[in-house]
Amino acid sequence: MPFLWVDESTDRSRRVRAGEVLVSAVSDHSPIRAPKGLIRDWIGATLIPNAGLEDIFGVVHDYNRYREFYKPLVIDSKALGADGPDYQFSLLMLNKLLFAKTALASEWNAATFSSSIAYSTRVEEIGDYGSPGARKLPLNEGSGYIRRLYSFSRFEQRDEGVYVELEVIALSRDIRGGFAG
Repeated sequence: MPFLWVDESTDRSRRVRAGEVLVSAVSDHSPIRAPKGLIRDWIGATLIPNAGLEDIFGVVHDYNRYREFYKPLVIDSKALGADGPDYQFSLLMLNKLLFAKTALASEWNAATFSSSIAYSTRVEEIGDYGSPGARKLPLNEGSGYIRRLYSFSRFEQRDEGVYVELEVIALSRDIRGGFAG
């Protein structure tokens, strides 16, 4: 089995080498129902031409600047510490869905080698974000659009640049009706 998802298909590999950013559900059965929740599993891939792994890791590990790199989704970000290849950081992410405007305050652990595994250790919803009535809700309370996040990144340097893949698995509450897609 290949290390990279793009190498599993000649069409995906060709499209990424041509400059396309691919995003797809990992399986045809997404989201997966779990007790009182849904699991969504998505993957994306791109090629960053003329770059080296040290260039990529310079951005990946610059947690204090995630709010610049990933705005408007990331409102604030902060490195919390490092121990060798293990990093801790926090993110404040805007969550705008139809009628709701909330934010998610989260803390993460991450370890990076030629791949990276990051997982949220704490996710708290901030209701009515941006208004005078904004308030941080207790853990596992609120809309539940995102309860936990896990991400798996793979990096491979080749002659033409660095291939970057990101798979994200999200656990949310089970939203019945038309919002479950």
